[in-house]
Amino acid sequence: MKTNESYNECLKILKNHHYKHYKIDYILQMSKSDNHHFIGYATSKENNDDMVYIKFKDKSMSEVYPIPDWDFNVDGYLLSELE
Repeated sequence: MKTNESYNECLKILKNHHYKHYKIDYILQMSKSDNHHFIGYATSKENNDDMVYIKFKDKSMSEVYPIPDWDFNVDGYLLSELE
């Protein structure tokens, strides 16, 4: 999946999970041997404190998790995947 395809796929995932009013802040591509997947996070256009963590591989596998508003270590969600 190319960069622009991953962005468009992430937008579809947000919409399908009822987060269509969110904007994508960033997406990281992870590569482990032949296994490529993407992680990222998005924030609400209405309230920057409302954030979600997105993990997806392709159209068949996607997960979206809300990030608690008390958790200010947002990068920990993304960076822990890279370790």
